[in-house]
Amino acid sequence: MQLLVSISFEQLMPAVKFHEGDAMTTKRRLFFATACLLSSFISASAADSQSNQPVAAAVAVASSREWAIFGDQRHRLESDWDSRRPDGTLRDDRDRYRIRARLGVEWKPTENWMLRVRVRTGSHLRQQSSNLTLHDFDGGPNDDFDAVLDEWFVRGKFDRFSLWAGRNDFPFFYAAESQEMVWDNDPTLTGGFVSWKATDLLTVNVGVFALPDGMDRWNGALWAGQVVGRKKVRAGWTLKGAASFLDIEGGGQSDRLPDGNGSRDYRIGILSAQSLWTLEQNPLRLGYCRLGVDGMRNFSDYSSTDSDPVTARYHNATDGLVAAFAVGKVKPDNRERGDWELEYAYGHVEKLAVNASYAQDDWVRWGTGGQATATDLKGHHVGLRAWLWKDKHHTLDLRARTYFAASLSSVEDGNRFRLDLNYSFKL
Repeated sequence: MQLLVSISFEQLMPAVKFHEGDAMTTKRRLFFATACLLSSFISASAADSQSNQPVAAAVAVASSREWAIFGDQRHRLESDWDSRRPDGTLRDDRDRYRIRARLGVEWKPTENWMLRVRVRTGSHLRQQSSNLTLHDFDGGPNDDFDAVLDEWFVRGKFDRFSLWAGRNDFPFFYAAESQEMVWDNDPTLTGGFVSWKATDLLTVNVGVFALPDGMDRWNGALWAGQVVGRKKVRAGWTLKGAASFLDIEGGGQSDRLPDGNGSRDYRIGILSAQSLWTLEQNPLRLGYCRLGVDGMRNFSDYSSTDSDPVTARYHNATDGLVAAFAVGKVKPDNRERGDWELEYAYGHVEKLAVNASYAQDDWVRWGTGGQATATDLKGHHVGLRAWLWKDKHHTLDLRARTYFAASLSSVEDGNRFRLDLNYSFKL
């Protein structure tokens, strides 16, 4: 298993270093790296089924050195159909095969401190997407290989508080987290974050960050604070809620961020509530159900005479709501092979409720220049996820999602289907 993994990394890392103009050459390299990583998973699984000794030995070596190698891949078939532009004209239907790959290293010099670095695929011009299009079935453009360093930070964890500094994921809780309506998972933040467990029920989170403009430069800042409460009401029922405030300061006009999103200020308040029920024996053999709701309001006082045309037109379009309900076989923090989750979500997000350059880009194909503008929408999402394999070091799952969305202010709309095969590992 160790030999196969080392081959995968050696083949992947040279591709990270270079930007090649020949699309076919980069595709071959990507496919080869993908095949190597998947073969590593298959071989490791077979080794586990025959003998745990090689795996145990590899883990022992990693533990003694206090470092870990981790990564993931996502293979996606994506279909967009029956989508209209704001002027009512139809977009061409589009079917694509896309991939995301991420690879990182963690080092723990002590029990409390950890350093982490990660590289991912995706254009340095786009902070919202880590995808590369390997094939457009309708003759559209494919992507050359590109990759960025999207995580690099040091983190400390102690009894009542934790903190990190560097570049990391958005660290704040929101209830309908799978929908990423508040903040997308791809635009990582550069700055510092502190979390303090004030009591057994309350946690306080604060942070200040530079905001990405693409993945190779910054524009504007985010000051954020949050109070999170968690209470076990009774056996099998847990409530979690949060009050958050995001103060986004625009950094000036950007040639990448559309609709004036780089220069506009936002003062966003968010109320979040999540209820998780763990179910005992029942006819449907359900293990849990979860309901999460996030309500958003941008308290910025925009004017109908603002010099920015988007701000002027949508000066009152500052509210948002997203709700997600899920049922599954096994409790979410205890996934296992054969587990599944079925989810429904409803979203209603006005144009300036959140900054569209950092919010989700999943629901629709709206945007320009590789930048999504997926607010000013209402719609529905239905998804099903099944865990095909799960052990201490590897996870393989299949996820299908369908979105039906329409604009709140025009005839623009769209339908989207995604089928993802996800593989992750940590050694």
